[in-house]
Amino acid sequence: MPYSGNNIQIIRKDAGIESEEEFKGIVNKLGNKILLEDKINRLIGNEWFRTKVSTTLKDKTGYINSKYPIANYLVSKYKNNPKPYWTKDDIKEATDIACDRIVNFIFGNE
Repeated sequence: MPYSGNNIQIIRKDAGIESEEEFKGIVNKLGNKILLEDKINRLIGNEWFRTKVSTTLKDKTGYINSKYPIANYLVSKYKNNPKPYWTKDDIKEATDIACDRIVNFIFGNE
């Protein structure tokens, strides 16, 4: 979910976010962050989620070109969906998973 950019109001609506206040509480959650190569991150930072997971353009690359497992997972999860959305529920789920992984890493719980 981009913090700003073109069509941000439509992107927020597609994500099921009702207000600017709700958006501010969601956008910086851990589950809305992803590790990417510098080039990919710079080129797609404010693009629509569907562009990030499904497009390789002449001058742009997306998650599809990333070497990182989380980006590859998102591509495989959404590759057959013609209009995938990254919603507030996806962000909550990704945040929960990331937090569990961090706790398991630190404390060795499996």
